[in-house]
Amino acid sequence: MNGQTPKEIGSLSALKELYLSNNQLNGQIPKEIGNLSALEKLSLYNNQLNGQTPKEIGNLSALGKLSLYNNQLNGQIPKEIG
Repeated sequence: MNGQTPKEIGSLSALKELYLSNNQLNGQIPKEIGNLSALEKLSLYNNQLNGQTPKEIGNLSALGKLSLYNNQLNGQIPKEIG
């Protein structure tokens, strides 16, 4: 897959696992990803994502695994994730 992750992904509220690793996704991680309240695993590694990690990921209270490595993300890890 290539291109940007669509903002509409935030409407998949019952989604438990999202694996989009090892693709050619670019652009920023949409803040709407914070709407995925049931999400337990989020893997976006080995892409070309850039910008900052959205603080809205901190809204994912069920999240147990987060993999964002091997991208071009910058800035600090949002304190909301902790």
